[in-house]
Amino acid sequence: MPLKLLKCDETIPEREKHVYIKEKGEDTTQFLPLSNIETIPGSLSERGCSYCGAKLVIGGVLKDTIQMIHGPIGCAYDTWHTKRYPSDNGHFQLKYVWSSDMKESHIVFGGEKQLKKSILEAFAEFPDIKRMIVYTTCATALIGDDIRAVVKSAQKELGDVDIFCVECPGFAGVSQSKGHHVLNIAWINEKVGTFEPEITSPYTINVIGDYNIQGDTFVLEKYMEKMGVQIIAHFTGNGTYDALRGMHRAQLNVTNCARSAGYIANELKKRYGIPRMDVDTWGFDYCQEALRKIGAFFGIEDRAEAVIAEEVAKYQDKMNWYKERLKGKKVCIWTGGPRLWHWTKALEDDLGMQVVSMSSKFGHQEDFEKVIARGQEGTIYIDDGNELEFFEVLEMIRPDVVLTGPRVGALVKKLHLPYINGHGYHNGPYMGFEGAVNMARDLYNAIYSPLMNLAGIDIRDDEIERFVLSANIKAEELPVFEDNADISTQEDCVDTNSLVGNSSFIPTAEVKGWNLELKTLVTEENRRFMDSEVQQANSVNTTLGDAIAVEENLVMETHTSPTQLQLSQWQLIARKFWVIFKQLPKYIAKFSSQNQQLILGIVFIIAALIAAKLVIALLNAINEIPLLPFVFELTGISYVGWFIFRYLLKASARQELVTKIRFVQQEIVAK
Repeated sequence: MPLKLLKCDETIPEREKHVYIKEKGEDTTQFLPLSNIETIPGSLSERGCSYCGAKLVIGGVLKDTIQMIHGPIGCAYDTWHTKRYPSDNGHFQLKYVWSSDMKESHIVFGGEKQLKKSILEAFAEFPDIKRMIVYTTCATALIGDDIRAVVKSAQKELGDVDIFCVECPGFAGVSQSKGHHVLNIAWINEKVGTFEPEITSPYTINVIGDYNIQGDTFVLEKYMEKMGVQIIAHFTGNGTYDALRGMHRAQLNVTNCARSAGYIANELKKRYGIPRMDVDTWGFDYCQEALRKIGAFFGIEDRAEAVIAEEVAKYQDKMNWYKERLKGKKVCIWTGGPRLWHWTKALEDDLGMQVVSMSSKFGHQEDFEKVIARGQEGTIYIDDGNELEFFEVLEMIRPDVVLTGPRVGALVKKLHLPYINGHGYHNGPYMGFEGAVNMARDLYNAIYSPLMNLAGIDIRDDEIERFVLSANIKAEELPVFEDNADISTQEDCVDTNSLVGNSSFIPTAEVKGWNLELKTLVTEENRRFMDSEVQQANSVNTTLGDAIAVEENLVMETHTSPTQLQLSQWQLIARKFWVIFKQLPKYIAKFSSQNQQLILGIVFIIAALIAAKLVIALLNAINEIPLLPFVFELTGISYVGWFIFRYLLKASARQELVTKIRFVQQEIVAK
């Protein structure tokens, strides 16, 4: 079908060109959603600005660099601590934020002196740090501050520092993608080739487009180390300023996120002849393919296969366990750009899930070409989606889980749907073999958690707040896997607060069949019984084969007290009717407050009908009085005769009547 205009977009018909639903037999190249263009006025975009794309996504990840934001403090705060980029130097880049703190007086009189003062103070506070990136923002770009002149002066004064300028204010482009481009091109123009790295291996690469979200980079480093491949530079996860200056010495650019880092990979190929290899390292099968491609490039296929065999043996059983339980589950992927097509086939092939909708904040046409080619028929594709579109699509497809960022995730949770943080992850890393297991684990926990069902229960009422989860809770599965470096007890593996998640966590019991009924309080006996079962489950440490045997001994009976078991069905029905009757006044009051206008309209109509009936009855009663109708008729005829004689016979009188009518009209309009 052609591009789709959603019902919520009827007042913004231009949005039709940004939404596509894939159907069989269509030439998808004819229906690519428009992308990388300005947001349509009236559509509430989820995009970030160009400055955010440069600072938050790329530059701010470097672990040994001061990130100086030249602008109001809000620009610094908004791009600090919003993503989880760990590093092996104590997470320096996550602990601090720097800003020139522009105020109104600086905007009026210029902020160059304030910027230099901030630069000198920052280096003084961190004497061991000798590298800095300075960013312009909307405010400082509009007033024309020359940050390069300030940086040149500061470098001359300090002597042993190196400072890089990123002139990309928020308004420079239609989305954060512009910030990616500006930083990439400026870096290769000014910094690449100014530092010589130490070469320790005959096989050298740059890893481009990996930002070490919850330890992704550490996973890739482990694989490359086992294969004997040296990573010259990480662009930019756990990366250093000087390593990025030495990118020209790598033999291969391995590009993972093609949107935010493809620009510099292309320039490195043009200027230094370094070939570019695009890989997918999110996904179990994709990671195998990526390692094989790198191994084939250097002629070390045997090393790549050894790493693959080791990792597959370690994690394949876990992936199979999750695939069995996630197969057929519907998922939306609403993220930035490339991860749509990175994750689509990974979720479908690795886990058997069905991707039913994808939305990109800043993807380009080639991103949609890839993702639509990989997607299934009936999938909805959206560019620069807004809040109302998300709600309408959720109603159309009713997914089991949504992969998105915290902003959209907050909206999704209001509908009692689980979401996974696709930007900063829930419990990563998500890259590589163990990352695929971590992602599957988070999806499983989100979908099967009873919390979303509980969220839909209003416990403010006196009776409802006494509810009990009276359910058959079965320890249906006990998938604990034996692993040399893995878990020993359930307590050891539940580590949802760690910065880099524990990849070995597998839940020891699958909870199904939650039947939420409002019955009675949980008795103390039930609490003790439930606690004992939890302790018993936590103490289990066995292999997968043992788990199946133990499962038969952990079937929990319905959690009801002896008194409840003696109640007849009629007594339970009577109790439910009594609860409803007791809550009836509250329901009526709640309905009245929510439908006040409707009730007032109905009351007005009824009152008007009663008044009309009373007037008609009064007129009928008057007509029954002798001679009174004749007196009214005579009075009316007399008044009509007087009116004609007074206002209609003479021209002057008629003019006077017109004047009075206009005066009355003006009085009414004025009021």
